[in-house]
Amino acid sequence: MRSPNIIFLFFLIAVRSLYAQDTARERQPSPAFKSKDITGQIDSLLKYSEEERTCRPEKALEFARQAYELADHNHLLPRRLEAMVNLAEINIMMTYNVKAMEMTLKARDLARELDDKRNLGHTYRLQGKIHFLLGDYNKSSEYYFKALQLFEACRNDDGMFKTYNNIGVLYSYLNNNTKALEYFNLVLNKSKAVKDQKGISYSLNNLGNLYEGKKNYKQAELNFREALQISIQTHQLYYQAINHGNLARICQKTGNFSESREHYRLAMAIDSAMENKYDLTIGYLNLFDYYNLQHDPVNAIRSLMKAYSLASENNLKGIKLQTAKKIHKFYQSENKIDSAYKYAIIQFQVKDSMEIDNANSKLSLAELEYQYAKKEREEKFSQQRNQIFLITGIILALSLVIIIALFLSRQIIKTKNIYLEKQKLALEKTLLTEEVEFKNKELTVNVMNLLKKNEVIINISDQLLQMEKTGINEATRDEITRIIKALQKSADTDSWEEFELRFREVHSDFYDKLIKQFPELTPNDLKICAFLRLNLSTKEITELTGQSQNAIEVARYRLRKKLGISNSQLNLVTFLSQI
Repeated sequence: MRSPNIIFLFFLIAVRSLYAQDTARERQPSPAFKSKDITGQIDSLLKYSEEERTCRPEKALEFARQAYELADHNHLLPRRLEAMVNLAEINIMMTYNVKAMEMTLKARDLARELDDKRNLGHTYRLQGKIHFLLGDYNKSSEYYFKALQLFEACRNDDGMFKTYNNIGVLYSYLNNNTKALEYFNLVLNKSKAVKDQKGISYSLNNLGNLYEGKKNYKQAELNFREALQISIQTHQLYYQAINHGNLARICQKTGNFSESREHYRLAMAIDSAMENKYDLTIGYLNLFDYYNLQHDPVNAIRSLMKAYSLASENNLKGIKLQTAKKIHKFYQSENKIDSAYKYAIIQFQVKDSMEIDNANSKLSLAELEYQYAKKEREEKFSQQRNQIFLITGIILALSLVIIIALFLSRQIIKTKNIYLEKQKLALEKTLLTEEVEFKNKELTVNVMNLLKKNEVIINISDQLLQMEKTGINEATRDEITRIIKALQKSADTDSWEEFELRFREVHSDFYDKLIKQFPELTPNDLKICAFLRLNLSTKEITELTGQSQNAIEVARYRLRKKLGISNSQLNLVTFLSQI
């Protein structure tokens, strides 16, 4: 009969072969990775990183770093952000909390810059996970719900499912099983709605753990078995190992030791083939409990020492502490005082180291978050200051525009008023000119009437003179002579008075200006000037005044001298019209 160890060895070889085939099939480089398509290469690296994350985190970290460097070198900011979120997630899995937080905060700033709500939600979710690992559950829940709000806003199912699970785990740690069950069922139902087999498997596993904590082993076993079937159907070796490990514990608690041992063997074979050191170490730790219940101290301590060795080699301090505690108790029960004391010392050393690490991590994280918060406040203050400057500038610009507009408006109104005033003056001047022209015409008509009147008087006078020559007696001739003189005097006086009256109405200030400039002018000179101002000819002046043409010409000559007109080319009428 073959020993259990030989059977385990054969099974391990078979699983390694299966794992090698699966990974060879799944990790065939895509055409994009071989091509010069940079984005395709980055996407392939990120895909490989996600595949390796749960089983070989170091390899996953290497792929994520390559993706980040490639995206950074080619200035592909969205791809760089994806790589940063991936790097932060892996660092959390490897409990590199400070590195994880630093990368998360950088990713958060870039997500805000790119207005990428999905990845911003993931950065908040990762911050929640880091605070959860450090035991700060209040901050953890704060970040989880901020993440959930963003995922719901952009309707990102993957982000929502992960956050629901994180919140469910948080409630289970706080012993609020009702709320934890609510969130795990929520994820399960949503995963079923979108036919997400991985999500269903993960949710069933979480529900199984919750029922196990409540000691409802029957329901826990049902969930674990269903999750295992899905993991097998979807070729998820990592989750198959987890499901086998969970079923091993449940079978152990329900007394089904043979099936429990088989599940342990299957889980550890897969973990060993995948080089999943963490879960393999947990497997050996759980095997100790199995052999201890079977009263097999040899295999029990062998499993415990193997777990301690793996925890020490891979710096898994949490598991190392648990293992040291169990070794200490085991040797105590075996009454091996020296060995028990040795692992008691190791236990306290690891605990102190973890507390120091935890304290340093908390301090470093607090400092890191403070620095980023300070930077964020400074940037916000700078933005507010710039906004104030901008608003002030806009107000000043608007004020200046208003002032200029008011000034221009006043200028336009002023110009318009000046224009209207000019129009008014022009209109008045036009009306005045028209009025003057009308009066000039009227005056001219009157002058013509006077001329006609004088002409009639002169004709009558001539006829009377003829009668005088043929008069019968001297008394008759004397009377005719008297009548002729009276007519001539009346014509001369009436004509001038009527003319002067009309002339002053039209040219009111003509005489005043003329006398002011030339005070030596006689009344006769003023008459001649008035006649010339109306552009009357010598003949017309003669008819009006009754003087001879020669007398009028002499009067004009003398008038030119008195007015100081020495230039023979300057017309007397033109000169007088300018006064």
